[in-house]
Amino acid sequence: MSGNIDSTTGGIIIGGNNATFVNVGNTNSTITVYGNPITIGTGSTSVVVPGSMAVSGQLGAAGFYSTSDYTLKENITYINSVYDIEKLKPCTFNFKNSSETKLGFLAHEVQEVIPNSVIGEKDKTIQSIDYNAVLAACVKTIQELIERVKVLEKVLENK
Repeated sequence: MSGNIDSTTGGIIIGGNNATFVNVGNTNSTITVYGNPITIGTGSTSVVVPGSMAVSGQLGAAGFYSTSDYTLKENITYINSVYDIEKLKPCTFNFKNSSETKLGFLAHEVQEVIPNSVIGEKDKTIQSIDYNAVLAACVKTIQELIERVKVLEKVLENK
């Protein structure tokens, strides 16, 4: 495989028409791949993105983890009330650029039930759901339902 230096950007171009372009030499370095997959590292090597990352297609991995260490958090408040998760409307759909059927929610509908679980504004910006927040609301609701069932079981036992 051959490579060239792009004298206008300082980037490295590897390959032909479907080249990998790497812009180096500044804090805004980017890697853009045209047509070919790219592999970064092996084994336990990882890629760290210190800011936000947007993916226009599907993102796959063997597992996804959200940073949740208590040492990184402050102003921790435990949820005391049940969200009206019965108002959530799970649905099947496909993205306009795909025929693959997905299961999920419409972000603006989730925002009505769990406001801090959605970013973006309906009809103004693309909205995204923080499914960890939805999961937390669902777990809290399940916990409260378990307590209600225990109370009802005790009432039935005493009849």
